[in-house]
Amino acid sequence: MQEYFEGEVEKRSNGKIDMEVYPASQLGDDVKLIEQLRAGTLECAIPVTSPLVGRVPQLAVFDTPFSQTVNERWEVLRKNIFYEGGCHG
Repeated sequence: MQEYFEGEVEKRSNGKIDMEVYPASQLGDDVKLIEQLRAGTLECAIPVTSPLVGRVPQLAVFDTPFSQTVNERWEVLRKNIFYEGGCHG
């Protein structure tokens, strides 16, 4: 999946964005990835959400399979994380 994402980003940006993929937790576990994102030493990560639920309880929405549609899950994130002191500021 990461290699596909890398190729799509590079293709859709007409080569303006050059991605480098580090698979198999080479940069640390999921919690370390989030810490690196917050510190600005990492620009993008695709972490597993379950280890992060202790810090961001709203992420538990991803650990309940078949209980919501994808759109419902994103709505929970939009309302609770992105617009209430989370990722935007």
